[in-house]
Amino acid sequence: MKVSRIWIYVLLIFTSIVLGNSVSVAVPKVGEKAPNFELKDLGGKVFRLKDVDQPFIAICFFAPFSKASEISLSTLQDLKTKYGDDQLLVVGITKSPKSRVTEFAQKKNLKISVLVDNAGVSRLYGAEFVLPTTYILGPDQEVLDVIQGGGESGVKLLVTLAEREMERKRVNIAKKLAEKAASAAKNDPKPKAILAYAKLKEGKIDEAENDFRMLAKLPGEGEVLGKEGLAHVYWVKGDKEKAWELANDVTGRSSVHVIKGDILYSEGKRNEAVSEYSSATKKKGFAFQVATPFNKLGRVYVKNENFRKADKLFAKALEVDPYSIEALSNKGVILEKQGKWEKAHKVYKKAYKLNPRDEISLRLLKRAEEMLELAKDAKRAERIDRLVKELVKRYRENKASGKPVDEWTSRPMVLAFLNVDEKGILTERAGVPEIMVNDLSAKLASTGRVKVVERALLDKLLAELNLGSSDLADPNTSLRLGRVLAAKLLASGMLIYQPRNAFLTLRLIDSETSAIPIVYSKPVNPNNINRVIKKVSSDILEKIREKYPLQGFVIQKEGNQVLINLGETQGIKPGMRFALLEGGGTIEFKGKKLRRKLVKVGEIEVSSVEPDVSYAKILSVQGQIKSEMKIREIPKAGGK
Repeated sequence: MKVSRIWIYVLLIFTSIVLGNSVSVAVPKVGEKAPNFELKDLGGKVFRLKDVDQPFIAICFFAPFSKASEISLSTLQDLKTKYGDDQLLVVGITKSPKSRVTEFAQKKNLKISVLVDNAGVSRLYGAEFVLPTTYILGPDQEVLDVIQGGGESGVKLLVTLAEREMERKRVNIAKKLAEKAASAAKNDPKPKAILAYAKLKEGKIDEAENDFRMLAKLPGEGEVLGKEGLAHVYWVKGDKEKAWELANDVTGRSSVHVIKGDILYSEGKRNEAVSEYSSATKKKGFAFQVATPFNKLGRVYVKNENFRKADKLFAKALEVDPYSIEALSNKGVILEKQGKWEKAHKVYKKAYKLNPRDEISLRLLKRAEEMLELAKDAKRAERIDRLVKELVKRYRENKASGKPVDEWTSRPMVLAFLNVDEKGILTERAGVPEIMVNDLSAKLASTGRVKVVERALLDKLLAELNLGSSDLADPNTSLRLGRVLAAKLLASGMLIYQPRNAFLTLRLIDSETSAIPIVYSKPVNPNNINRVIKKVSSDILEKIREKYPLQGFVIQKEGNQVLINLGETQGIKPGMRFALLEGGGTIEFKGKKLRRKLVKVGEIEVSSVEPDVSYAKILSVQGQIKSEMKIREIPKAGGK
């Protein structure tokens, strides 16, 4: 009896020592910064965690020749090499002897960094006894997930990685991981739901709908996830009633409240929409869903110019999803709206680093760089200030910039982009209309055919005149502004967001006639800004050439060519063709003045261009070419 008691006491003392040692180590928790460590790899190279500057890091503590460890390492290596996540860093750490680890690494053909732990790093991370233990670190080395053990934990690792890849917009990678998890755990509805969401993101709506329907037939969590997914499918399809009905039938899930909020917002019921978004912030969802309601609430507050509240909501969105590039870039837009361009630039730079594939972040970054360069360019800033002062005076005195002496010869085509408003559902991205205006202006200006009023000048002028979007919606105000700017065309428009894509409408108003000669109205994909800008600018340029062909005069004939009074100033380029015209003018008949039609009598092609004049070779002519003969551009087929 005494012996038994002694052993019990010994056991208690041993246990207390072990537990005491365990408690003394502060194991990193989710949401905390991962502690730094320094270890050598199998080649003797020193690895320091603090030196790593990547947004996605996986640290796997493993035991060589353990099946569960082998599976985890294989999953992480595949993510890096097979699936192509170029932003992921995978590190394997083990306490086993170097010789054994080297043999294991060679046998399993490991292509990741393998470190031998002889400095207590496994203990520091609480990964001594349960192996494998995988830490997923996000931006700034924040601990996002900790997955311990094999078996079901192997599936959990796949599901966790799939969710993170969906957050990072690596949909194709997320899809492959979800497929693998769904195959390994046939009764788990989560990987099946993630797979269906990935298909929905890819635009495979019918496949996604079928997958969600299959889930909805399962009991418990499967039914909930299936109905939630179907609500998304119907919303994307544009069936608001069915989407609302299904969303109402699901409780406890974040994204169904977001759907209801989107529907209400699109109907102009903003207060009710805010209520649904707020409810969504209190419910659970997949990692790639939970930031959305915070971000959308932030956007509502931006529209109300409550920047402080909006910033807090964007920060919360980043707290629950550190890969929310939408929330991060939106923080930059807030700073931009307050004129804090240097701070905005830092935020955009961070967003671009987070996802270099994101076109919107790249363009926001470039615009911030342009504004910072402008601030450094004292001469340009002085020129803009001087021009703005002159234009403000002219606007208040209601004076136009003056009429041309020559009514026939084309002046440079000056275009001023006033504003593009947002309508429809509330998207997660701020700043898209401004990007479109900025890039369309630059693209059209690069053609030489159109001169666009500098955005910096126009923004400063509007601020000086205290003209907002509502003021510019008044045709009289916008026309008055156009005449002051000497802009022939004034562009304004609307970007109408729909669940699946968006609809861009642009109206170009002639500031001299008040007519609307050009209307552009087509669906666009705001996520592919490059394609949108290229297509829209090309279409608008073609319409400008069609409605406003260049006109001028022959100055003189020189052999087989003529000199014309149009040059680079008007956007003339070699290869452009012009019709030689005769007639026109008026004749009097019985006291009335009758207009005569101009008749084409020949054709010329521009061969060389100077600032104000060009040379053109004569292709054909009926009769003689005379000085001051009128010419008019012949637009090329397709606007090329």
